[in-house]
Amino acid sequence: MPPRSRKRISAKPNRLWVVVAIIIVIAIITMIVSYFYLDEDKPDVLLLPPTEQQDSDEGTDTSTAPFSQIDGTWVSNYDGAILTLRGDSFSLEISGVDETEKIEGSLAIESNIVTFVYVSGTEVCKGPEGHYLYSIEDNGDIFFKLIKDICDSRKERMTATWFKL
Repeated sequence: MPPRSRKRISAKPNRLWVVVAIIIVIAIITMIVSYFYLDEDKPDVLLLPPTEQQDSDEGTDTSTAPFSQIDGTWVSNYDGAILTLRGDSFSLEISGVDETEKIEGSLAIESNIVTFVYVSGTEVCKGPEGHYLYSIEDNGDIFFKLIKDICDSRKERMTATWFKL
């Protein structure tokens, strides 16, 4: 009788286990990345160094200075919406086919950070704050850079450039 051949046990891992291991590694990496980029518990404040203008105005009352920089009526290059900023309040008029929607709210400015809160108008974003870093460009246009805002429609609209009317 011929000798029996022994089957070799393969040292190769089962392909199913390799696929499962890869999926687990990808899931762990995704959770880590989403924790750092989507964490809602992080503070809403972006710390910026004081500007030269703030340093030179130490002896004067600057409580209304940030408001006066952006006070006025602005038109969006995105959709033609009209944003009127007056002191610590604003109104936003969005023209539509059938009617114009008017949103009113309050705003707060600290350094070059502006916070918008819808008070009336659309129910979609009523309540949550939107935080933006604003800058006035050389040509006089204003630009709001997103810091944090959970309202998608406000986020899309505000991050366009606005020119003064």
